[in-house]
Amino acid sequence: MFGEAPGEDAANELLGAFEEAVIREAYQEAVKSLRQAEVAGDAAMVEAAGARCQELSSRLAALSS
Repeated sequence: MFGEAPGEDAANELLGAFEEAVIREAYQEAVKSLRQAEVAGDAAMVEAAGARCQELSSRLAALSS
């Protein structure tokens, strides 16, 4: 064997890290969309992108606590 055997929680930690990375990437894309909507002056798109940012931000906060 090379190194130590993974602990019982290793898979859960890996899945949690992956989930957080995916949500962070989606949040960055949502912020980018929000900025583009603000520049374009599209109020409906600003509202939708803002709601998406809020949703993803809440999910990230829940993962951090």
